[in-house]
Amino acid sequence: MGTCGSYRPEVPGADAAQCALVEVPLNWENPKADKITIFVRKFSPEGEIRGQLWAFDGGPGDTGDGFTKGWFRELVLKSGYELIVPTHRGTAYGTALDCPKSGALEPCVEELRDKWGLGLKHFDSHMAALDVVALAESYQPPKGMPALAFG
Repeated sequence: MGTCGSYRPEVPGADAAQCALVEVPLNWENPKADKITIFVRKFSPEGEIRGQLWAFDGGPGDTGDGFTKGWFRELVLKSGYELIVPTHRGTAYGTALDCPKSGALEPCVEELRDKWGLGLKHFDSHMAALDVVALAESYQPPKGMPALAFG
């Protein structure tokens, strides 16, 4: 992970976080095929780390921005926990499902179908959960420390 502010200053919390774009399979049932990226922010407490708190902001379908600033982040960090906030597949900062050509729902859906074809069906909660499993395996807390989930 690198510092966010140097390459993603528009991301909420970028000034205080480490960030990574993590490549994951579009379809976990065929992990060697197409890849997408999801964005992860990690905030570290000052002093000794007691564990990790993974914060999931709804979804799939939200960026986690609400957990990256203000009282929630400060409470977690003051408790000695790292705060890890991944985005869900298809949301901002990673491989996003967006429709730059149209603002209306129906044309947007058609644009997404044209771009992703059958791959569009893999932007679902099952695949998002498998993303979380892979992330958790990659960013484990120091040995013997807890990793907690909040969402």
